[in-house]
Amino acid sequence: MESGTITDTGTVAYQWFTTSYTGGVTFDFTPANETISDVVIQVTTGSVTNADSGNPPEMQGCYSPNSGTNWYCSNWTTNVAGTTTYNFTISSSAIRNYVAGTNGNSTDGLGSALTSSDWNTLVSQMGTGATNYVRVHVLTNSDGAATPTFDSVSFTVVKLIVDYRTTMSGTNWQWYQNINGITPTTSLANTNVAATNIHRNDIIRLRMHLASNTAGDLTITDESFKLQYAAMVGADCVGGDEVWIDVGAPTDLTFPWRGYINAGATDGTQIPSILLPTGNSRETYEDSNPSASNPAAINYTQKGEWDWVVQNYLADIYTNYCFQMVAATGVNNVSPYTGSATYVPKLTTANDVTNFKGKINLKGKINIK
Repeated sequence: MESGTITDTGTVAYQWFTTSYTGGVTFDFTPANETISDVVIQVTTGSVTNADSGNPPEMQGCYSPNSGTNWYCSNWTTNVAGTTTYNFTISSSAIRNYVAGTNGNSTDGLGSALTSSDWNTLVSQMGTGATNYVRVHVLTNSDGAATPTFDSVSFTVVKLIVDYRTTMSGTNWQWYQNINGITPTTSLANTNVAATNIHRNDIIRLRMHLASNTAGDLTITDESFKLQYAAMVGADCVGGDEVWIDVGAPTDLTFPWRGYINAGATDGTQIPSILLPTGNSRETYEDSNPSASNPAAINYTQKGEWDWVVQNYLADIYTNYCFQMVAATGVNNVSPYTGSATYVPKLTTANDVTNFKGKINLKGKINIK
């Protein structure tokens, strides 16, 4: 980030400027373990003088993942204005090479469009121990008059932003009887085995894992989650035909499945212990959607454990249901399974139809007025 203001003021027609940042930029994630969507050079401009409205100042952001050995740039933005934040995005569909440019020439520094294979090369070079470098590349212009005036571009803040996605999947899970506290003690079935005979108004607990998948680290407070349910279609819930619905709020009177508030436990509290096999990270106790942000990191190959309180309020009788966790932001970067129906939490509701047998004797009169 800038500690002051950089001002690029032209003195000739079509003057090029390059401001480089070579300080040690470190990531709070491991690029090799993530799916990188794009790299953004974010620049906040201050005062901008446009000497010629037909040829306004232009700007692009450039990035080197290996200490300046290779440079990759965004497309150019024209009509650079004052006090505006620009995101110069470098991605598989918007990537150019860096050319410094010769003063007096309006095109030689624009660089050439690269391909998605160059983007893949950029990603492979990230986080390999080299320092990340950034450049802000500016082209100013004069108005071409006998006594010309020149564009000037100032900027105050420069940021390097990496947009990445951590892919996670559900693994172990288990149903428990509810207690008025955070840690349940009595299971309703074994690990990864469906609970059965769940009646209307039953309150139950679901302990479940999310694992950092083939690549990814979930850093602390990176994401909150939602619990969803679906009536099973076919033999399992991995065929893609299910309709997933968010579990309702504890006070909701319309949802088949809703949360429930235990007076002896606080929503969003970090769980004190792991109950399921192979768990690593203690996440949160939740009585309603969405969850609190994850209090513990889930590093590559680790599993985080959550505890959800669920009430059967209006669920269909004698029906198979499945549950899953997804990102609360609406971006579904969490799969409900890892290629196997084993890792989808399931249960079966009870047949809550009461059959009466025997005789009912009615005596007397019934008057209807």
